Amino acid sequence: DRAALLRLTPLLGTRAVRAGFWRRHERLLTTEDEPFAAYAALLLADRVACLPHPAYEDRRLRPESLPPLTPAERYALVDRYEALLGLTAGRPAVHGVLYDLMIRDCLHTFARAGMPDDVAREFFHRASVTARRHRPDGHRQPAGLEGMRRSLLEEGAYGKYRALRSA
Repeated sequence: DRAALLRLTPLLGTRAVRAGFWRRHERLLTTEDEPFAAYAALLLADRVACLPHPAYEDRRLRPESLPPLTPAERYALVDRYEALLGLTAGRPAVHGVLYDLMIRDCLHTFARAGMPDDVAREFFHRASVTARRHRPDGHRQPAGLEGMRRSLLEEGAYGKYRALRSA
């Protein structure tokens, strides 16, 4: 397992897969959720090769230029990681890296998305439940403020997290 590959930007345009692989996993790979499909392709692959240079340039509108996301679209981030973490059974290194990516992405989304309070509270709750359910055995939080933020998410301490952010 090359768990570090999960830290690459999850774009389908950076993945080339064999036709047989696609047919075997078509149900998971044909989704509107591009990051899910890109991560799933890595998690399901028996072999992975990387090019030494960029092969794809992603040109998208900045998030500020797009219409705001619906609550369901926000919650889909947590659902994505819930499904992806299910693909890591028996692969503790991969599970640990994906778990850290989930926590990072959820905290980043929560902190920067400008969600209404009821949506933010529900997002935090869902992320917390998923974090507790999938926390790797022996997982240690980083030191300092980042470790505190992660611990508060795992505890489901929404009020404490908000207080920490406003301090």
